[in-house]
Amino acid sequence: MTFSRDAIIGLVVIIIIVLGSFWYVFFQPMSVTAPSTATTTPPTATATGPLHITESAEFYTVDTQYPSQTVLAGLPDSADVNAVALMKQWELDTIADYKTNWTDLGADFEAHLRDEHLKGSLAITYTTHQSAHTVSYVYTMFSDTLGAHPNTTYKTFTFDTTNGQNLSLAMLFNSGTDYLGWLSNYSRAQLPAMIEARENVTTLDSNSTDMLNAGTTADAANFQDFYLDGANLVILFPPYAVGPYVLGSTELDIPASQIPGLKSQYP
Repeated sequence: MTFSRDAIIGLVVIIIIVLGSFWYVFFQPMSVTAPSTATTTPPTATATGPLHITESAEFYTVDTQYPSQTVLAGLPDSADVNAVALMKQWELDTIADYKTNWTDLGADFEAHLRDEHLKGSLAITYTTHQSAHTVSYVYTMFSDTLGAHPNTTYKTFTFDTTNGQNLSLAMLFNSGTDYLGWLSNYSRAQLPAMIEARENVTTLDSNSTDMLNAGTTADAANFQDFYLDGANLVILFPPYAVGPYVLGSTELDIPASQIPGLKSQYP
């Protein structure tokens, strides 16, 4: 069988096309389309809720919380991350201190706790408060070590919302201000009537008065639990700070307009 010249040329062209197709399919680099990306707004603490640290051991339980994000999220220099880390570390340290109460209990006491099905507990919750240039996180700690009664204490963190700085009470006042002397005098003048009205008594007994005076001396430790809320400076006094346990906690709201030496941006 013979082929014409045109038929041979046509066959060669077909072979070239087929071979070219195979080469393209098997040897060309594959083109990959990059996956699409979307900008996600970080969730707020309100949206995601607080983060918890929990533990359940034989003789105690722990349930604490701290914010997953603060209102400092828009500031530079990781202000939000640093604030959250600071509060989380304080909780971890507090939990570690609490757990030391349950070391070396002794075999007899451990047996008693098991027989009575008794467990201690540590719970920490927080609330958030804001003023024009600050945000405060107020932690309330309920600690039960199976003593006569649980204890309530506070820890507060106040951050400047313009720079993320963690503020001490002294940093709210102009240099040279005797703010502790003023707070001492103000609280001694205001607290007795507040507590008497709350407890429905006409006069505090001498023991309560002595405790109030001792807890309001011009010492920074007496006023360390504070926060700013709107136009007020609020001082927290836990049980035993300005009275016996039965009188509970006391919260003193002080209008900023009455406080001498307070910096203009606070609250």
